[in-house]
Amino acid sequence: MYHNLFSKDCPFSLQLCDRYINNRHCNDVMVVAKQFFKKGEKISKLCGQIYPIEETYIKPGVNDFSLMVTQRNKLDLMFLGPISYVNHSCEANVIWNTQDKKTVNVKTIENIKPGEEITAFYGNDYFNDGECLCNHCYLNKRTTPASTLK
Repeated sequence: MYHNLFSKDCPFSLQLCDRYINNRHCNDVMVVAKQFFKKGEKISKLCGQIYPIEETYIKPGVNDFSLMVTQRNKLDLMFLGPISYVNHSCEANVIWNTQDKKTVNVKTIENIKPGEEITAFYGNDYFNDGECLCNHCYLNKRTTPASTLK
């Protein structure tokens, strides 16, 4: 999975991102397109594995940055691999595309130009404090997730 990031033909790159408040004293990253992606296209190299994680191992604000809760059975899942670097946006351009019970990649829901960040919608309940810091909300000076205002 991670080897995809270093191949010459990798269609995306990881770039530093300073948009998010960070108490971990480390740099955050974002996934940026290196080529044009058409709406409806699967980005198979932007993939990862998903594993259930017990709630007792989750430390809010410490290790919960690559966790999702499934809609169907409300399981906490840990994202591993390049997929874990896809940031949230209320105006996302990809959706999660589950390959099987343990593998996921993304599918575009908008055209994506080279240089654009690749983002997914994490869900209305992802931000426990209600404070969305995605680029869309940041530019519109909104702290309540835009998705909940529709």
